[in-house]
Amino acid sequence: MKRSNVLDKELRDLLRKELKEYEQTITDLTPDEHKELREWIKKGRSVYDNPWYVSMGNGWPMDYIKASRTIDEILSNPDLYYSEDSTASGAYENPTTDDLPF
Repeated sequence: MKRSNVLDKELRDLLRKELKEYEQTITDLTPDEHKELREWIKKGRSVYDNPWYVSMGNGWPMDYIKASRTIDEILSNPDLYYSEDSTASGAYENPTTDDLPF
């Protein structure tokens, strides 16, 4: 059991250091974002991960704040990300062939 406490402390220390370094690079954090980010870290999560599984084009997860802002942008303006005229979305709703849209 004692080893588990050591690992927990090491993880907490690592996450706190990571958070401190991250906060220095993100200069426009709102108070709400700061609070959400700290709650995320308290759960033992990295600032370089997010609960929405949002990833960048290369497949790596977006950091928490970038993902949060992306989700907010999508929710506030879904038309930028979804179009009823798009071939891919229409292919699932009214398939005319057995071909996949991608």
